[in-house]
Amino acid sequence: MNSEGNIFWTTRTEQDEDDVVLHARVLDRLELMGFYGPAPFGEVTITLQDVAIIWGLSVEGHPVICAEPKRTKSEWRTYCNLMLGFHPAKAEMRSTTSILMSALRERMLHMPAIHDQSPQEDVDKYARGCALLLLGGLMMPDTSRCAVSLIYLTFLEDVTTTGAYSWGSAVLA
Repeated sequence: MNSEGNIFWTTRTEQDEDDVVLHARVLDRLELMGFYGPAPFGEVTITLQDVAIIWGLSVEGHPVICAEPKRTKSEWRTYCNLMLGFHPAKAEMRSTTSILMSALRERMLHMPAIHDQSPQEDVDKYARGCALLLLGGLMMPDTSRCAVSLIYLTFLEDVTTTGAYSWGSAVLA
């Protein structure tokens, strides 16, 4: 903040002629609009509230703790069939517990279309697949961004209780 009450917004550690100065009244308006005060470029902090607002995820509830169940790759593939309606090929599995995102997308494209008369079981399987695509592709991608952990399926088994988990906290973590 300088002597006129303006806050400097800069990418450099020292002020120079390229500094962007925001007047205190502009900052007040930004805060009123929901921005919690600008930070220097490169220094952005995402809060739990941001995750809740952006994704619409619950930030209260049971913690999402991923303790890996002891299953073989074959058992995970069978579990995938039960929860998603397809049995992934060995080549579609990236590891014992993860499926390639491209394989999941491709398999979902070939699932029966959902309509008003679709059995609830088909709707639930499709919803689980969509949730996995969101989790693995956008919210909690692995380091390669090409696979999603099937461990998340354990939280998606009963779609009526999935919302009781604090998914927003898991995404932020």
